[in-house]
Amino acid sequence: MKFRYIISAFATMVLLAGCVKNIELQDTTADSNYEADKTTVYGIWQVLQIDDVNVGGIDIKPYFDWFDSFKLTLRRQDGKICGISIDNGNIPHNKYGFDLPTSEVACYFDNSVRPNVIRRASDDQVIAVFRKGVICMDFTLDCSSVSYRFMFSGADGLTSAATE
Repeated sequence: MKFRYIISAFATMVLLAGCVKNIELQDTTADSNYEADKTTVYGIWQVLQIDDVNVGGIDIKPYFDWFDSFKLTLRRQDGKICGISIDNGNIPHNKYGFDLPTSEVACYFDNSVRPNVIRRASDDQVIAVFRKGVICMDFTLDCSSVSYRFMFSGADGLTSAATE
């Protein structure tokens, strides 16, 4: 009987020790490689088609070449997102629920909501959402039961250039 209590106590200690982490916030602006003023161009990494059957979405990007022409450009100044522009490329639709900012428009990163979003500064329209560290744009075409999600390439994007 004592043996079971000892094993249970030991297992509990091991489980609790695994749950406790020493989390430290890192100030990336203190990093000598951090560029506070930067323009990054993102390309589409995945296009998910989401419906009642495929609730996690299936990637349809490999089936349509035109998705490679879509570009999202974010400009950062003093370490904060401040400008966005979007090039729809050769995609034959524009059904994003808002007019695409083809020339740069002022925007800001809103971390007061979950998931975090990028909003157009003039009218607070949500342009993109951050889901699990990935920039996403959701939209619906003609069928309301099927939605789509553009997921953009990782943090480095396609090209990066320091702003002078």
